[in-house]
Amino acid sequence: MSGQNRGRYIVAFGGPWRLYTHPLPGWQMLGTIQRGMEIGALGESPAALLAQINAGAVRSLEQRKAHAALTAARKEQPMTSMTVGLTIPDDVDFSQLKLARDPDGAVSFDWTPIERICRANGVDPALFRNAPEDNVSALIVAWYRMHLDAGGAIDPVQADLIAEAELEDRHGGGLSHQPGRA
Repeated sequence: MSGQNRGRYIVAFGGPWRLYTHPLPGWQMLGTIQRGMEIGALGESPAALLAQINAGAVRSLEQRKAHAALTAARKEQPMTSMTVGLTIPDDVDFSQLKLARDPDGAVSFDWTPIERICRANGVDPALFRNAPEDNVSALIVAWYRMHLDAGGAIDPVQADLIAEAELEDRHGGGLSHQPGRA
C-alpha cells in the first residue's frame, strides 16, 4: 500500500474483535484495529500496552499512533454506536425468528420479525441487516431475555448459543461446537 494511509491506524472501538481472536487472560479487548491491509483485534495488555491480536498472536503497535486512533474512535463512538430502545409488538413472537443452526454451525433466522419490529418502532431495518452482526445479535439476545421474563418457552437454539458463548468466556474463547453440543 502506498500513499498517506500506509502507516495509519484505524480503530473501531467496540468492533467485532471476536472475529480475529479469543479473549486473552488479563487483557481488555477494545475493538478492532486496521494497519494498512492488516486488520485484527485491538487489545490492551495487563501492562496497559495496546496490541493487534490475530488468532492469539500478539503484535506490538506504535503506542502513540494506537492511542491517538483509539482516542479518535472513542470520540466518534456516540455518532456511530447507540442504544436503541425497541418495543416488540404483541403479535410478534420470538419463535417467529425460526432460529436455527446450519450444518456448518452458522446461525440462520427469518428476518421478517426483525423487520416488523423495526417498522413498529420507526427504525430503519438496515441498522440491523446492513451493519455488523453484533447489532442484530444484541437485539436477539435482549428480545430472548424479555421473552423468557414474560414466561415464554425456552428456544433450544438460542439456549445453545448462550451456553456456547458462556463456555468461550469461561475458557478463554476460541471454542467451536457442533450445534447442540455446547
